[in-house]
Amino acid sequence: MDEEGFRKFLRGGGRSQSAIKRCISHVRELERYLRECQGGKGLEDAIPEDLEDFVEWIEKKPKMSAKTHLWALRYYYEYASNEVLCNVASELRQCRIRRVPFALRGLRGINPEYLEKLAAVGIRNVGQMLEAARARAGILRRLE
Repeated sequence: MDEEGFRKFLRGGGRSQSAIKRCISHVRELERYLRECQGGKGLEDAIPEDLEDFVEWIEKKPKMSAKTHLWALRYYYEYASNEVLCNVASELRQCRIRRVPFALRGLRGINPEYLEKLAAVGIRNVGQMLEAARARAGILRRLE
């Protein structure tokens, strides 16, 4: 790994020193894994299946998630101009992120009466509201 070049890339992206340190540590962990568990491969020799195996290896440990590793690897492979592995790292990470929909009551200036009416029909967050709007648009299109 060209550590100095990678550091410069991360600094250019506005990453903090602690984030840079974590990124480098996680990339080094993949580097060790590839060398020791994948027949002496280097970072540039990795294929998507190697990343998947690495994630599985990390997550075999109790209460471990590979989210932060994948976050770092995404940056590394962006830096290395390896679009395939950058995308694989991103997709694997997205599968591990739990998204919490934004509650409508958190929106500024919304009329409390509207919140009550929406809650009465089961709409309490932005995701549910968008889904209801999509469904209504689909119904209206079918009526035309």
